[in-house]
Amino acid sequence: MLRRAAASALEAHSASASREVSLAVVGDDEMRRLNRTSRGLDEGTDVLSFSLETGAFPLPHRGAPPLGEVVVSYPQAERQAPEMGHSVDHEISALVIHGVLHLLGYDHEVSEADAEAMRKAEAEAQERLWEEQGARKKEQEHKCA
Repeated sequence: MLRRAAASALEAHSASASREVSLAVVGDDEMRRLNRTSRGLDEGTDVLSFSLETGAFPLPHRGAPPLGEVVVSYPQAERQAPEMGHSVDHEISALVIHGVLHLLGYDHEVSEADAEAMRKAEAEAQERLWEEQGARKKEQEHKCA
């Protein structure tokens, strides 16, 4: 599910789905530590993105070029899911999509126009993901019938 969420975000941005994205799911303490270290904020958060496309030096890789890492707080996703009216799996997928879009250059904190562009890309990626999920479910039901 997480791989499909990341691929959906890449495809919604018209980026190559063959880009390498590392995904990590962590607890509250680790997420707070990462947020403090990377952003100077001593508080938890739901998702962080760490780009590997800084251009400072070439990164060795085999196969798909690395884009970066997305880190999701599972406990925060559990808390947010009921507030958002959906399952924890759905919330984690939405957070992965959000994180990948940050890696692709979207930033909702810059301006309202940028925030709107990111919301649109998120909606497109989520729609793509849930359509794919529905098609897979129908295919499995057909095989079982």
